[in-house]
Amino acid sequence: MLMKAPIFLMAAVALLATSTSVTAQYVHGGRTPRSIVDSIEMKSGGKIRIVQSPALQSIVFQDTVSTDAPDTTVRPGGRGVVKYGAGYRIQVYSDNKQHSARVRAQQLAQMIGSGFPDLGQYLTYNAPYWRLRVGDFATREDAQRVLEQLKQEYPRLAGEMRLVRDRIKYVE
Repeated sequence: MLMKAPIFLMAAVALLATSTSVTAQYVHGGRTPRSIVDSIEMKSGGKIRIVQSPALQSIVFQDTVSTDAPDTTVRPGGRGVVKYGAGYRIQVYSDNKQHSARVRAQQLAQMIGSGFPDLGQYLTYNAPYWRLRVGDFATREDAQRVLEQLKQEYPRLAGEMRLVRDRIKYVE
């Protein structure tokens, strides 16, 4: 029995090393996921976005401030490096009605996504509020310009829409 323990330990280490190398080699859509969150978002084809608290994000992501790993997602300006930093988003909806707020936020996300497909959508729950925010804007002026377009396109939501400072994702 004493002899089996080192063999079992060596097998476990070998298995762990193999699974780690397989995980590191997994690439979806030309982009290597950096976390389970990236993997879920990429596999959903952009239909699922996960927003986390900063504490959880620092645990889940390997490095959220900067990365040397290129983002190979094709964009109008070409390829670049995904980075995260301070910026602006447009808060379209916020409500604390537990039974209806999530469904309403999802409906609005679909509606805005069809009219403005280039805007990232971020649906979050921060007890007790469900919030829908859109866009990743480096400057307040850029966010203001899109906010005005959204208000013109969706006048019934105009009273709720506002600019908020947030951590944004951008490609450099």
